[in-house]
Amino acid sequence: DDGGRVRDARIAREHRLDTLTTTQREVYEHAREQGYYEWPRGTSTRELADDLGVSKTTLLEHLRKAESKLLDP
Repeated sequence: DDGGRVRDARIAREHRLDTLTTTQREVYEHAREQGYYEWPRGTSTRELADDLGVSKTTLLEHLRKAESKLLDP
């Protein structure tokens, strides 16, 4: 049933989120909240970095590692 598939997908997503470090999850969640993954983007990596008090390079490193963990099946 569809409810079971949705529940399974939600559990799988939570499991992948649990593989992130605290910093990776913080950066990823902030990016989502600020519209980074929307089209057009709601924010830039520069703005996200400024919000979190880190360099753009550091933000991108954390974000890329988080995305890699979340997207890797």
